[in-house]
Amino acid sequence: MIAVTELRQMANARLEDARALRNAERYDASMYLCGYAVELALKARICETLNWGEFPEKSGEFRNYQSLQTHNLDVLLDFTGIQGRVNAVYAETWKYLKDWGPNWRYLPVDSADEHTCLEMLDAVEILLEVI
Repeated sequence: MIAVTELRQMANARLEDARALRNAERYDASMYLCGYAVELALKARICETLNWGEFPEKSGEFRNYQSLQTHNLDVLLDFTGIQGRVNAVYAETWKYLKDWGPNWRYLPVDSADEHTCLEMLDAVEILLEVI
C-alpha cells in the first residue's frame, strides 16, 4: 500500500519533473509526466474520499478493487467524488488530460510542441489544486 501523503508528494514531484523537462525543451516527456502527476493526485483524492490512509499498490492488494487498478484518468476521476465539479467548472482544463494514458511513452519524438506542453502544464497546476 502507498500512503496518501506519499501519493501527494509524488504528484508534486512529477509536476516539478515535468517543468524541468519543459525547460529542457523535452516536451513529450514533460507532457507524459503531467499525466502521471494527475493520476497520482486522483488516487490520493480517492483515498481521501473513501477515508483510506493508503492506496493499493501491488496486484494482490487490488483483489477487491479491480476498478481502481487503472491509469484511465476519467475512470479515476469518477471515483473521487468531485467529478461533477471538475466536469462543470474545469472542463476546459480537464480537456488537456482526457486523452492521456501510459501509452504516451510510445509517441514519436517531437510529438508535442512548446505551446501544447505549456497549456498542459498550466492545466495540471490548476487540477492539482482542485484535486
